[in-house]
Amino acid sequence: MKGRSFVAGAAAILALSVVGTAHAASAASFATNWTQWGFNAQHTGYNPSETVLTRANVGHLVTAFITPLDPDYFYDGLGGDPILAGGIVYVSSSENGIVEGINGKTGAVTMDDGACGESTSDPAFASGDIWVGLDDPGVARITTSGVAVSCINFTTCCVVEPPSAGDGTVYAADGSSGTLYAINATTGTLRWSRCCNYYSSATLSADGGELFVSGGPGGGYVYALKAATGTVIWSHFLDTCGESSIAVSGSMLYVGGCNLYGLAAATGAIKWHSTMLGPDVMTPAVAGGLVIASAPMGASYQGIAAFNTTTGKRTWFDNVDVADPPTIANGVVYVDAEEGLSLIMLNSSTGAQLGSLAPPSGSYVGAAIPVDGHVYVNTGSALIAYKP
Repeated sequence: MKGRSFVAGAAAILALSVVGTAHAASAASFATNWTQWGFNAQHTGYNPSETVLTRANVGHLVTAFITPLDPDYFYDGLGGDPILAGGIVYVSSSENGIVEGINGKTGAVTMDDGACGESTSDPAFASGDIWVGLDDPGVARITTSGVAVSCINFTTCCVVEPPSAGDGTVYAADGSSGTLYAINATTGTLRWSRCCNYYSSATLSADGGELFVSGGPGGGYVYALKAATGTVIWSHFLDTCGESSIAVSGSMLYVGGCNLYGLAAATGAIKWHSTMLGPDVMTPAVAGGLVIASAPMGASYQGIAAFNTTTGKRTWFDNVDVADPPTIANGVVYVDAEEGLSLIMLNSSTGAQLGSLAPPSGSYVGAAIPVDGHVYVNTGSALIAYKP
């Protein structure tokens, strides 16, 4: 997954069916879109456009709105991350096929639709539509109006990995055979599929020419594939913990596993690795010359830490109990802690805590997304927006 990779059974695609048409997103009320988990196709977890939320004001955030989610919304550890496109925040349910759209300024519900099957993953936004993994299995394509629904059907298990989107293609990995699928985001037709290395969510290179995925029999591998064909360029075994999904920045790949690794994107060669966090290191975020990663409670080095992108030297560390990968915007790191009972904000350069928030009920699930002066978090029963 975005935090951990997975291992499951075997099979391949037998059928592909598409119904419906794409519709454009609503007029943008925000300047920035957070189109998928990890912000972008490189899954850096970093919003470079944020200017309203600052190190000075995140310690004084107030509630902008709390919107209860559909009563049938269900979270079981899959999904949970919101995305934002065209000023609308979208969340999907681990079960019950729920996909909701919520106005990012007002909190008003704009759509609440079934996903032609049991939804399992975080949503992604591509070619004007919402895409979400299904337990049916396959991928649902839903218009932003919530009216027309298209189903791209696989014959194996559920798509538990959140779809990734970039350069007109949606990438989805199923949870049984570990097959990776590349789908034309405009037409919904299959570009190619590659079986059966238990691939995680695909991460696109900055130039769009390569995909990087973790997986392999038993986990522990990192692969580079040609984005156009799915042909493997190189593969590299790292360790036995099973690797996280990958963050790409410049010519480097950053991936968690037993340790945190920095790899050369061109060859997969290990440039550095650090044993100062982990094991079970989740997908890192990358910004400002730092790789910021987290490891869950019970790890030898549990908590959150920052590392130099070039050398791998650890620059700060906090052993707080964390549950999800971090996100970064304008020098602030956001991560949920204490089993989701607290959202903490840290100075990305020093690790100093700038503030914390507690949900009015329940606990935070998935990553917080900071966009255009708002921080959006899911509690599993409500979407909460905070602002300065």
